[in-house]
Amino acid sequence: MPVGGVRAVADQQAQLVSLQKDDQARAAAIQVKAQSGQLSPYWKGVKLRESSRQTSSRMLSVLTPQQKKNW
Repeated sequence: MPVGGVRAVADQQAQLVSLQKDDQARAAAIQVKAQSGQLSPYWKGVKLRESSRQTSSRMLSVLTPQQKKNW
């Protein structure tokens, strides 16, 4: 499966899928807090961006140095 133009091996694919699911779960939890009034729109945006940044960093850490170079 190409990931951003980089071919990932099966183990990497599984790790990336897991990271994506974790990110989606975090985003859903943030949405629930925002809808219940526990987070302001400002903090909702901050938390969503922070989650996205963390997920991106974790996804990049799964790639090999050569894959990162090709990325």
